[in-house]
Amino acid sequence: MGIQAMLLGYGTSFTPVLRQYTSGSSATETAPAGCSNVLIEIWGGAGSGGGGYSINFAGGGGGAGGYSATSIACTGGKTIGYTVGTGGAGAAVAAGGNAGIATTAISGTLTITPMTANGGNGGGAGTASANGAGGSGGAATGGTLTNTTGGTGVVGANPNGGAGGVSPTGVHGPGSAGGNGGNTNTSSNNAGAGLVSFYYT
Repeated sequence: MGIQAMLLGYGTSFTPVLRQYTSGSSATETAPAGCSNVLIEIWGGAGSGGGGYSINFAGGGGGAGGYSATSIACTGGKTIGYTVGTGGAGAAVAAGGNAGIATTAISGTLTITPMTANGGNGGGAGTASANGAGGSGGAATGGTLTNTTGGTGVVGANPNGGAGGVSPTGVHGPGSAGGNGGNTNTSSNNAGAGLVSFYYT
């Protein structure tokens, strides 16, 4: 390579970098040297399924968290703030599921439109007369590419708990699906946390 080409930066390249996080509160991401763009993707925490009733009806599945995506010019050393939402705690027998927590991305030294991917809602509990309803998915705002609501959980089907809602796939996802509802006379498990993804090119 000639001296002029070297001075102009010809022939140089940047190897894409993917960084993903499933935890972190008020954390800071720093862009790697040599990048020129970042794709930011966030998913909210999933809602947990409802608990099954003690005798005969099952819990509904929890909703999946929302999904938001932004692509923006970015140079090395720029920072972005983020918080990953936790999943909803599992529900006891005959208790409703718990909502997941929102995941967010905000400006650091890189200015972005604030992004929020809300957590999915918890599934309904089985009762003495009916299966639990599915929890609704979380909404999302702030993304410049897309803001997608998470999938709704499935109604329980005695004796089996309903399946959790499907998480939007995204480019480097998906996030966590909603938690499954508890079977008859069974509690539900904790739901999965949200996800933050930074893809640098």
